[in-house]
Amino acid sequence: FRFMFDAPPPNEWVSLDCETTGLDVGKDEIISIGAVRIAGDRIMTSERFEVLVRPEHGVSADSVRIHRLREQDVASGLPVDEAVKRLMRFIGSRPLVGYYLEFDVAMLNRAIWPLLGQGLPQPKIEVSGMYYDYKFRQLPPHRQQGTPDIDLRFNTLMAPARKVSLSLGTTKPQSTPMTRPNPRQVSHAPTAELNENIDGIGST
Repeated sequence: FRFMFDAPPPNEWVSLDCETTGLDVGKDEIISIGAVRIAGDRIMTSERFEVLVRPEHGVSADSVRIHRLREQDVASGLPVDEAVKRLMRFIGSRPLVGYYLEFDVAMLNRAIWPLLGQGLPQPKIEVSGMYYDYKFRQLPPHRQQGTPDIDLRFNTLMAPARKVSLSLGTTKPQSTPMTRPNPRQVSHAPTAELNENIDGIGST
């Protein structure tokens, strides 16, 4: 996997999302991985990566209500180590883009660490942080004091636009216009609960 450390292709990224059995990075498991290549200002939906992953400890009813993937749906999925190997080949050296990407990367790194001795090395662009910064700049000065309450739910972000889904079995054009990500905007809003779950990944 030395190719992941090469210089990335210019103006290319990979948007990444995982479904999991829960939000505990230390014990929950990945059950699906979706990724799509971005070239310039186009989402290349014809160049996407989609796999189901077979968990070792089943799927809870609570998580099924979120992602709609039942235990029988993922029973024939790939082992997680094979799934992440295929994902790394798909990503190459391209920077990663995602909404609450920190969580997805932490889940993936738990599987990747035993293979590489480290996590994913690519630069990472956190879209929730970009959105937070954008909404923060729109606030009047008196509301910018302290930690303002900004709704970072994905449905809020996508309300003005049609959501581009990575779901299996949907018919899509070969590419979809998008707003080009700015690689310099990698900050993210405070996510105390997520940070607490992520602490320690890679050190065990």
